[in-house]
Amino acid sequence: MIDEEVFLSGGDAGAISLWSVNRKKPLFTKLNAHGPKAPFPSHFTAPSPPSVSAESDPAPAPAPQEGSNWITSLATVRYTDVFASGAGDGYIRVWKLADNKKMFGILNVIPMPGFINSLQFFEASPLPESSPSADSSSEEVAEEEGLTERAKQILKRAGKETKGDTELFLAGGVGQEHRLGRWWRCKGVRNGVRVVRFG
Repeated sequence: MIDEEVFLSGGDAGAISLWSVNRKKPLFTKLNAHGPKAPFPSHFTAPSPPSVSAESDPAPAPAPQEGSNWITSLATVRYTDVFASGAGDGYIRVWKLADNKKMFGILNVIPMPGFINSLQFFEASPLPESSPSADSSSEEVAEEEGLTERAKQILKRAGKETKGDTELFLAGGVGQEHRLGRWWRCKGVRNGVRVVRFG
């Protein structure tokens, strides 16, 4: 839901559609919103084929041709012109509606390996300014700082400001596998929640 009259949908065809409650057809559809149907990125692996017999070597599993671009999650900042989408292509994409709310375009992308199985915008108190914990690796810290900077740029471009003493955050449920089935696996990704701050 964007507001009482406009909402979004996404599906396994890789398209995101913008709808009005007053029409039976979409106002606008973005095809291949997370990339064309192509072989998976290098960080994906196809399931191993079942063993045929001990004497014959089974043929290698064919690389999947679709799946990484399924729209697996959508989230909106309600009553604004900003929303986010997730798939399995390695990015959360942030979009901006046109002024007339009849189409939308890409605003920015946030690198996020794995299947983005859920997204949710929320407001909360600002995070305390503190130095990274001793057990955090410099690589992880650098990655988090990079995500925060991208998030700040996205919100600045959209012309949004935080309200009072709260900040806007985007939480993403990230998994090695698609939330609806275990057809593919993204090795090296830890299941969990990643939070991006829009400051």
